[in-house]
Amino acid sequence: MLKEEGSCYKFKTGENQIYDARVDFQAISEYENSMLLVLLPETIARISVICGGCLPTTDFISELLTDELAKYLLKNNFGNLTLEEIVLAFRLNCSGKLFDHVNYLGCFVNIEYISKVLTGYMEARNLLDGKLKNLIDGY
Repeated sequence: MLKEEGSCYKFKTGENQIYDARVDFQAISEYENSMLLVLLPETIARISVICGGCLPTTDFISELLTDELAKYLLKNNFGNLTLEEIVLAFRLNCSGKLFDHVNYLGCFVNIEYISKVLTGYMEARNLLDGKLKNLIDGY
């Protein structure tokens, strides 16, 4: 729908990316927990590369971060995000165009930082949902 030729609505930079990251990938709540724990370390590494944060220095801390992030995402209304959306949120955070930029503070990527970026991303995502609903409803 966002890519249709002749669409009269102009989407902001990044909105097409949000749409693509949503429809082309599986929501994290749809993964078995064991598979999510296998996939999240790459997502954490990508976030680290994007924001310039360090990765945990021990396997123990890395496993704790992965486990706590999985629990946090699933229990705090982020379960409908895809892994691609989570990474996209950090790419978009760099530009500050869709939501207020969140500065990275800390030694290594952490739940608090991830939460702040994802909260901003969810606001942009929800606004896009409203625009899409209006388009579908003919407004």
